[in-house]
Amino acid sequence: NDVFQGFHPLRERSRLISNYKEIVEQLKKLEGFRYFLEEPVISSDIEQASSTLDMLNGMKRKYKEGQIQIHDVSRDDLCAFQQLKFEFDVLHKKWQSIFEWQDGPLVKAMRGGDLFLVDEISLADDSVFERLNSVLEPKRTL
Repeated sequence: NDVFQGFHPLRERSRLISNYKEIVEQLKKLEGFRYFLEEPVISSDIEQASSTLDMLNGMKRKYKEGQIQIHDVSRDDLCAFQQLKFEFDVLHKKWQSIFEWQDGPLVKAMRGGDLFLVDEISLADDSVFERLNSVLEPKRTL
């Protein structure tokens, strides 16, 4: 059934750690971040990501409520902050997951409009045939 899609163990955790450190460094360079705290304290340890995320959410809330004057911070800087925070959220969710969804080769071929060759289809389980029926119909859906 891996022809279609499925959950697979999350790999490349070292890449997540590297991406986390990059985001932390980018955050520290933002003007808005420097105005928020005299001494920005963000751990570059991904295990501390939850507390960092809480701090970023607090910063965002205070900016929105006007508790922090942002006249010295450009709109581009605020947009960059929001984008980095979004990336941080996504990264944090990936770090907490054990499995991730991965499209199989058939789904990738369908999305790309590519051909998909199935060799020795007679060896497949009945469940594969049942799911392939919908792909072979005119609507071509899974």
